[in-house]
Amino acid sequence: RALSRQTGQLLWNAPTAGETLGGPWTDNAIVLAFTSTGSLVFLDAASGNVLATPSIRAPAGGAGAVSGPWVYMPGQDGVLYGVRGNP
Repeated sequence: RALSRQTGQLLWNAPTAGETLGGPWTDNAIVLAFTSTGSLVFLDAASGNVLATPSIRAPAGGAGAVSGPWVYMPGQDGVLYGVRGNP
């Protein structure tokens, strides 16, 4: 859920494909949520519209990390997955 800092009103609400792990990664344009099912949910920060939902090949083993154009997410299968590119 996105709330207005000024009024506290709900701006948008977006479902995810599983429990959200850790805090989301954000910038001025995108919100990225990591889910327990291994999905990476890229949302438009202004509207909450889903931009992309790539998934790793296993349930997530924890929250992911962002470094430049790469998004990393550990899998419960012992593999560290990397996703590169814009949604």
